[in-house]
Amino acid sequence: MKLEGLFAAITTPFRADDSLDLAALAANVARYNRTGVAGLVVTGSTGEASLLSADEAERAWATVLENIAPGKTALAGTGAETTAETIARSLRAAALGYSAVLVRTPSYYKPFMNARVLIEHYHRVADASRVPILIYSVPVFTGVTVEAEVTARLAEHPNIIGIKDSSGSVERAAEVARAVPAGFSLLVGSATTLVASIGVGASGGVLALASAFPEPCAEVYRLARARDVDAARALEAELACIGALSSPESGIIDSHGYMLALWGELEDCGGSIAFETPVERMSYAAPHWQVQFGGRDAGVVAFDAVVNSAGLGAQALARRIDGYPTAKVPPLILAKGNYFGFAGRPVFS
Repeated sequence: MKLEGLFAAITTPFRADDSLDLAALAANVARYNRTGVAGLVVTGSTGEASLLSADEAERAWATVLENIAPGKTALAGTGAETTAETIARSLRAAALGYSAVLVRTPSYYKPFMNARVLIEHYHRVADASRVPILIYSVPVFTGVTVEAEVTARLAEHPNIIGIKDSSGSVERAAEVARAVPAGFSLLVGSATTLVASIGVGASGGVLALASAFPEPCAEVYRLARARDVDAARALEAELACIGALSSPESGIIDSHGYMLALWGELEDCGGSIAFETPVERMSYAAPHWQVQFGGRDAGVVAFDAVVNSAGLGAQALARRIDGYPTAKVPPLILAKGNYFGFAGRPVFS
């Protein structure tokens, strides 16, 4: 099984009472079905996996599988701190019908997460899993990196089919590509280095930015694979400009003011915006924008939350906000899982 293409790392929608909004998730999936993404990653970093209970994760997995279009691939994030729990979650995802799972590194006991421990962990999970697994190396959140030599060792296991490398390093992607067999999937997690990573051997990407801008992200991948490098880099630069708006330094501002500010920023980034409804009529209940980059339709983007490439959503905010100045709260997400117009509770307004 070789995974190729551009995958959207999707959010997990919530209602105002902090319960899962599975109807919103289903409707989001229906919208993604009409885009050019190869598939969806459910309960990854963007989906707030570390903040979900096992039951919440399973219900999200089931909802996505029930609604995803034929021909698109769904990957479930099943990584946990213990090997046993990771195995249990992976078996549950397989029982629901997932064809592969994404397994992050354990991270709480970082000083002990050496090559031997990581290899043993992934071998045990792969031995027990009924579906293939992808390694998930996301050092920005875990502080643990799966190096190329470790990846090469793990690639020898018949049930380990790839890695999502979210280091953002083209050099590391190149090292992994050189170290693994041709059939091993190398998916990268950085929207700013996708083109270069494909150039050195990556088979695709899993991007948080694709949850808000699926069409442009898929187009970058298509252009890069077609070796139209100049066009791919130009569009990637536009997306990188937008992605920078969700950097941890940006903090959180009110959604209406943010979107008005973003209008100008999008113009600066080479995009253009047309309102579906006049701005003075905008509210949490009528949140749609139509966004274009150079004439390319980016799809309908929600009013209250445009980008979350910091990978941390409003459920985290709801549980961490007390005592934190808004400028120090990392992500620019303003209502839970609200990329496609399903208004949750605004964090600020």
